[in-house]
Amino acid sequence: MDGFLAAWDRCWAAAVTAWQRMRYELFTTATVEKWFTLGLTSWLANLAAGSGGGFNVPNLPSRSGANGGRGGAAADWLLTAVNWCREHWLLVGAVAVAILLVVVAAWLLLLWVSCRGKFIFTDNVARRHLLVKEPWCEFKAQANSYLAWLIGMTLAFVGILAVWGGGVAAWLLTRPHPLAVNLTCGITVVVVFLAVILAMMLAMACLENFLIPLMYRDRLTTGAAWRRLGALLAWRPLDFVAYLLLNMLLWTVAVVAILLAIVCTCCLAGCLMMIPYLGAVVLLPVTYFFRAFSLAFLEQVDPVRPVLV
Repeated sequence: MDGFLAAWDRCWAAAVTAWQRMRYELFTTATVEKWFTLGLTSWLANLAAGSGGGFNVPNLPSRSGANGGRGGAAADWLLTAVNWCREHWLLVGAVAVAILLVVVAAWLLLLWVSCRGKFIFTDNVARRHLLVKEPWCEFKAQANSYLAWLIGMTLAFVGILAVWGGGVAAWLLTRPHPLAVNLTCGITVVVVFLAVILAMMLAMACLENFLIPLMYRDRLTTGAAWRRLGALLAWRPLDFVAYLLLNMLLWTVAVVAILLAIVCTCCLAGCLMMIPYLGAVVLLPVTYFFRAFSLAFLEQVDPVRPVLV
């Protein structure tokens, strides 16, 4: 218990350091240039996560009478479209593959820029400067390594889910089974699916909170950073448990504060947050704090050399 309390105190000290740094940089010595430059780097760092917004699909008419003819015309049009697709399945397949390739290429481009942006934003938080071009080139190797690991982990998790789900589905559909077997199999599928999703979330949390600071400070590749993280976990496991718990608690507080801001401004703040880039500027205190928190935690758990200058 004493060991966990000491670890909690170290994590709390890191959070206090991050809060003081955020308040000083974004409010005490705030300038318009600082907010918009840091907002740009924060936006780049989270580019692959999306920028909000969306669209609504209109509901099909459900009333009869005046709208009956319109509903019948829509059904006839849908049937005609399905028949046309069946007759031109080769063309439809080629177009679908082309669209899929374009979407994947766009996603990879956004992910590549986002990986560079994560190290640019980390560098600006750690060194108290407002640079984009220099850290873009300086951390090229780390960003490319991080990108490769993100793609590999995503493919691995998707592959596990696809193989597991496909195998179970084939086993269930190829032969009849008692209801108890089907129910047990369904529960097992859900449990395994949730376990894989949880493992993916934990791996992404480690990448974001632990590996980026290690890669930034020591100029490591992602594989070397994983090995260094393993050594730190073996040395101070309670510190990482305390960090994750405190991080979840602070994120809960941040989300509540954001919701209160949206309500108090009659959704004006929410509308601003949905605008690309401008939303990153509005949310800069949150993103700046949590990036500084991860860097300050690294100084607490592995005080080999300072990270925050």
